[in-house]
Amino acid sequence: MPKPKKAKRWRRRLALTAIVLCLLVAGVEVGLRLIGCALYRPIRHDLATVPKAGADEFVMLCVGDSHTYGVDAPSGLSYPSQLANLLNRSDKQRRYRVINYGVPGANSSQALRRLRELYANGSTKPAMVIVNVGKNNDHNFQEARFWLDERMKSAPVHAQLEYLLQHAKVYRLGEIAMRNLREKLAASTAGADKYLHDEPSLLAAWLHQDYRAMIELVRANQGRVLLLNYFMPVAYVDRAMTAVAAETGVPLVDVVWFRLPPIAIRSLVGPTAHPNELGYAAIARFVLTGLEQNNLLDEPPRSDKP
Repeated sequence: MPKPKKAKRWRRRLALTAIVLCLLVAGVEVGLRLIGCALYRPIRHDLATVPKAGADEFVMLCVGDSHTYGVDAPSGLSYPSQLANLLNRSDKQRRYRVINYGVPGANSSQALRRLRELYANGSTKPAMVIVNVGKNNDHNFQEARFWLDERMKSAPVHAQLEYLLQHAKVYRLGEIAMRNLREKLAASTAGADKYLHDEPSLLAAWLHQDYRAMIELVRANQGRVLLLNYFMPVAYVDRAMTAVAAETGVPLVDVVWFRLPPIAIRSLVGPTAHPNELGYAAIARFVLTGLEQNNLLDEPPRSDKP
């Protein structure tokens, strides 16, 4: 007779443990969302209050993620800020305004949506848009509706649950931690190999569609586009950008390893694997050279078909 009681106690303990774990995960999820709201509030405010361009200004918009926002560098030393300084020092006949439209953690679909919102708002139409986004697409699947939502309509229940899980902050935090661990392990064995590890071609296809949509949107609004990759090689980003650049004629500025041997970049990288102020300065110089070599600082034409 004691066996049923013992089994019953174990079932209660297991149930209690499951409830505690669920509450813990829910608490962490809520906490991460609250922290995110607090941290991103000033960023969202800046994005929502882009001032109207002056008649004498050449407006440049830098679309991207934390590498555009300027993580690992002091305030005012992101690559867009340093690019603005270079432009205004090199050309005294024109005033340049470079808008930092980078949001840490953003994927390409989120960047595309924000770009559409900017044009819909009508406050400014940049003459030049620099696109440096896509690295987060391997763990941030939010707004990737072109393939996820349609597939989910006919997917089995377990696949739909997995899809919901991928949109949870806790899941994304774990994915980032695992990705960083894989990259460190790969970096210790791959040496100077250009690609630390390859990713599914689906990511390149997703990026390809979003890059094309951004280019078409900017061109429809009489602007020009420059593609910019990351200092650390990201296979699916480099593959998609190279293909889109060839198809559309949009210039691509390659800054992989800051154009140095990988062993020589330590002084240009911050503690969280983003460029530091020196790294962003190097990127700003590469971008300026790309703009000048491709005559992208000339007055844009009245119409530019995609």
